[in-house]
Amino acid sequence: MGRMGLDTTEDDEDRAAIAALWVSASERVLARITLIEDALGRLAADGADEEALQEATGESHKLAGSLGTFGVAEGSRIAKELELLLLDDGDIGEAARLCGELRAAVSQAAGLLSSLGVTSGDRVGILAVNRVSFLEVLFGALSLGATVVPMNYRAGKDEAAHLLADSGTKVLVTESRYQE
Repeated sequence: MGRMGLDTTEDDEDRAAIAALWVSASERVLARITLIEDALGRLAADGADEEALQEATGESHKLAGSLGTFGVAEGSRIAKELELLLLDDGDIGEAARLCGELRAAVSQAAGLLSSLGVTSGDRVGILAVNRVSFLEVLFGALSLGATVVPMNYRAGKDEAAHLLADSGTKVLVTESRYQE
């Protein structure tokens, strides 16, 4: 029995379905970043590669939508910025720099999580407002094969403690203001 005596079986099934959808979408997000980087590499080598430009622009658009759908507003904003840069025949070097910064930050976060013992199959909780650091931890964890457990930063102490215990989170990444 769950809260107020209600059966939680359906809630558990819903949570499992949402978690599976999130994992699938997260894998596609990482794949899209790689596709954008590959297309930008082809553009850097041959600036007249219209197919590569269309691919990078299209994947940036899809990335912005995917991130926006899951409430990752800052990541969506960066992807939209990249898309607009490409649509305006912007500086390919600047576009590559944006992707490179995101990839480097993801690698750094993955290294930190790995040093904390996170491996494939582990759960990493994130308790933070929506900023670039959220994306770094998100994609860093996913690149290690870990499952991300995004937590509502508005949750009270008791609810957050329950979420941590219930999710089996191995490592919780949080902002200093939530460390109480």
